[in-house]
Formats: sequence, structure tokens, C-alpha cells
Amino acid sequence: MFVDTHCHLSFSDFDADRDAIVGRMVREEIEILVNPGVDVNESQNAVMCAQRYSSVYAAVGCHPCHVLSIDFLPSVMTALEHLVDEEKVVAIGETGFDFYKEVNPPKHVQDAYFLEHIRLAKQFSKPLIVHSRMAWDDTFRVLEAEQDGTLSGVFHCFSGNEKEVKRAVDLGFMISFSGTVTFKNKTNTQIVPSVPIDYLLTETDAPFLSPHPFRGKRNDPLKIPLIVGEIARLREAPIEDIKTSVSRNAKKLFKLN
Repeated sequence: MFVDTHCHLSFSDFDADRDAIVGRMVREEIEILVNPGVDVNESQNAVMCAQRYSSVYAAVGCHPCHVLSIDFLPSVMTALEHLVDEEKVVAIGETGFDFYKEVNPPKHVQDAYFLEHIRLAKQFSKPLIVHSRMAWDDTFRVLEAEQDGTLSGVFHCFSGNEKEVKRAVDLGFMISFSGTVTFKNKTNTQIVPSVPIDYLLTETDAPFLSPHPFRGKRNDPLKIPLIVGEIARLREAPIEDIKTSVSRNAKKLFKLN
């Protein structure tokens, strides 16, 4: 069975064919899909989507590019807190830091929201889905300070180096690879095999980051086999072994039977 631990299935990009995609997921043995929120509204949509489809689960959170001013922090977190206990909510996120563009919210604002997501994860014993772009030092600064033995989670769409792999694993966090592993570059060749098999997850990040040979087109969860296949090739492992390990890891992280 395949697993997609990060897919924005509730986005409007899928309004025209969401039912058809989920139908094909069943036939193509994609057993788990986690749909993370990026703000309060999309977190609500993610919950409704998860409750509609048996193989879909939700995470609730506010993406660092979507956080509002500090003044809105209490109301945003209160709204997310009300969603955490909804049926099929398995994680908090996505959350973290994004310093890719100067127009992104200031560091201190992202920092405050990240800390509140961590508080929520601890309060409800849910794993974190961590977004970190051009922000490794700050991401680890916060997580290493907050890790008290109760935090778990995953670095989604991982783009770090071997040092960041080790720091993530030392924290007890899993590492998820997306369609970027199919892009031809030296980093993938070095990093993908370095992740311990018990910490490995897979994702599409759909509708973004379509794998080769679909770059530039809308991504969807049906392309997860391409990602798993490339991970298997880079690790020189049978694809069935990767599928089995990732399925086991996802069920452990998200506490799925």
C-alpha cells in the first residue's frame, strides 16, 4: 500500500475531480492520505474532506506564509483548538518557518505561531507537520528547546542536508520526501539513502511539486508511486520494502490502526 502524508486534497484545485481521484486511490492501493491545513478556513475544509473519505485524514494548522499579525494569534489558535478533537484529525500543521521571500511574515511572528502550534501538539498529544524553508537554524532552535520527550512529528518536503537529517532523527522526527526526489540533482542522491528506514515517509504536496515527467502540471496523490519508485531506486531497495516501511511509519506517527 502507498501513503501520501502531505496532500492538500481540499484545495479548490481538486473541486472538479476530487471524487474521481479518491476512487482511483482505492483502486491503486493508496491507503493513507493526510490533508494538512494552511489556515483556519482550509483546516476546516481539511476536516470535512477527511470525514467524507475513509482513506483521508486531516491536520489543522496555519502555514508560516499564512500567519497573521500577533494580534490575531489568540483567535487563530482558539479556532484551531476547536478543530483538534474533530473526527480524523491526526496532526497539527502545517507549521514552522518560511524565509523564502522578504514579503513573508516577520520572524518573530512566525516564531510565536510555531510555538503555539507546539503547545497545541503537546496538549492534544498530536504529531507536528513541520514546514521549514531557508530556516533550518530557527526551526531546530525552537524544536530542540521544546522537545521534552513528548513531541513527535515529520519534516515535510525535506530539503535539508545530512546534518539536518541527523538533527531531525535525534529529535525523533520523521522525514518525508516529495516529488522533488525525481528532479535530477546530486542532493537527492546523497540525502535519500541517508535517512534511517524507520524515519522515512512519502508525500506529494499536491497540487504542488509534480514529479518528473509531470513537472509544471497539477500534482495529485495518484503520482505517489513515482516518488516511492524513485526513493527505492536511490536506496537500492525493492519498492515493496519502501511501501511497507512507509506505511508502518505513517501508522505509528499518526496513531492509525
